[in-house]
Amino acid sequence: MVYTLSFRRLTLMHRGKDAKGVRIYDDRVVSAADLECILRAMAHGIGLGHLTKNG
Repeated sequence: MVYTLSFRRLTLMHRGKDAKGVRIYDDRVVSAADLECILRAMAHGIGLGHLTKNG
C-alpha cells in the first residue's frame, strides 16, 4: 500500500504554551546513527530488510 503526504498539511508538535500564550514547539533532532537505525527498522517492518547493510 502506498501513501502520499503533503508537507503543507503537517504541523509541528508543540509542548504547550509559555506565559505569553505563545506555543512552545518540540525541536528535537535525531542523530545520524539513530536515523540509520530507524530507517533499517522501517525497512524490516515492510519486508525489505534484505536491502539493509546487515540484512
